[in-house]
Amino acid sequence: MTTSSPADQSSGPSEKTALASKASILVVSKAVGGITRIAGIAILARLLPKPDFGLLSFALLTYLAVTSLAQLGLPGSVFYYLGIVKEDAHRAFVFLISRILFYIAVGGALLLLLIGLIASSRGYDVVGLMIPLAFLVIIELPTYPIQNVLIALGKTKQAARVTILFSFVLFAAMVVPAALGRPIQTVCYALVGYGVFRVIVTSICFSHELEKTGATLPGDMVWQVLGYSVPLGIADLLWKINQFIDKYVVMFLLPVVVFAEYSVGAWEIPLVPMIATSVASVMMIPLVTSYLEGNKEELLSLWTKSITKVSVMVLPLMVMFVLISRELIVLLFSREYEGAAIVFSIYSLTLFQRVADYSAVLKAINKTRVITAWAGLSAVINLILSVPFVLWLGMVGAAISTLIATFIAWLYVLLALSQVLNVPLREVFPFGFYCRTLTVAALASIPALLAARMIDASAAFDLLIKVAIYLPVFATLATLTGLAGRKDWRFLASLVGIRRGRARPQ
Repeated sequence: MTTSSPADQSSGPSEKTALASKASILVVSKAVGGITRIAGIAILARLLPKPDFGLLSFALLTYLAVTSLAQLGLPGSVFYYLGIVKEDAHRAFVFLISRILFYIAVGGALLLLLIGLIASSRGYDVVGLMIPLAFLVIIELPTYPIQNVLIALGKTKQAARVTILFSFVLFAAMVVPAALGRPIQTVCYALVGYGVFRVIVTSICFSHELEKTGATLPGDMVWQVLGYSVPLGIADLLWKINQFIDKYVVMFLLPVVVFAEYSVGAWEIPLVPMIATSVASVMMIPLVTSYLEGNKEELLSLWTKSITKVSVMVLPLMVMFVLISRELIVLLFSREYEGAAIVFSIYSLTLFQRVADYSAVLKAINKTRVITAWAGLSAVINLILSVPFVLWLGMVGAAISTLIATFIAWLYVLLALSQVLNVPLREVFPFGFYCRTLTVAALASIPALLAARMIDASAAFDLLIKVAIYLPVFATLATLTGLAGRKDWRFLASLVGIRRGRARPQ
């Protein structure tokens, strides 16, 4: 296969600035998407009776699980193959991915209907919800690569705009029918309209950004792509299974109202994982370049430096969300769901490993099967632990089993990275810096916690006090202890879009 060097697509002399700039755009756009999703769920929880909210949550959860299975890792393969396929064959490659996704989506639609029938036999009357969602998967799945395609082509601003646009339309589709007092089935039909909107926008973007040429792909390209992406797809499926195991166990073993409460607590703050994944997205081409050139030192340098910078952001956010868990749940979902705060605090602790996108290096060096094994281990451990923990501790046990499985899987992937890169474990992950940052983040929470307890005000005021005290205290301690200097704060400012004289991303 004729290839083009990924290095040709680098950002030139201001590469580091450009990477930070592009990452900041993605972080902001994904943050908007995450906030709108949280707001949509929070509004639905307030508008719908608890049983209806539980049924809708189950249907949407199942849709996410099925679409994760149906992707087969194909959207993620875009980053790898657009870096090595000739530029005049980009359009042919992207349309190949979308066609494969369409064929798979038909099977995903049938699976959704089957799950709906099985769930209805167990008292979860969701068949009426699954019918429109089956149409949605056929419409939406072929559009999944759009953001990755734009990022891989260097069109980061366009990718951000598309992400934000989709987020607002999705929010409207979820909230407007419920606000008008329509049945929950109407929400699912509105989501079909959202899917049609995605098709229109994706078609416009593809026709504008991908030049029409007569270039063709090698005859075995489908098998090449599947060989790369299927392990990623299996890994994505296992990650979703791992993500949903605790929720399904709660659903089967506890009443639907308990499931509704658990579902509003068992989620990560989307902004936090987005930091590492956004940085990894814009680093993929440089990582692939370093690997193809045989420059392992540069690859590891890029990797570990990104971890130290992201750790200074992610670890204090993890501690902060544990600190404000009760107040946040009450403000978002009302006091009726206050019992979910303990679940949310445990789920927030799983963010400890979100200082990096560990699969990025494995994808860059074409070791996708390691990602599959990593995901499988996490899912198996969670499955083994969740049932006895739920029977023992109720819904809190499900969150604890997820935390334990996450920790064991994290250790596994670090060991796997050490092995495939043939370097000591300490060169794969900066443990010393990580532990110092975590310690400082924990110590910074003490003044905020004491102040809130002394004042004992409303949930909103308690949250404001804790955040207002915690963040400045952490920033001060991090600066005094040398965890973060001027360069690190400038990087943080650039990542959230606050910078002077910034480089203009493509």
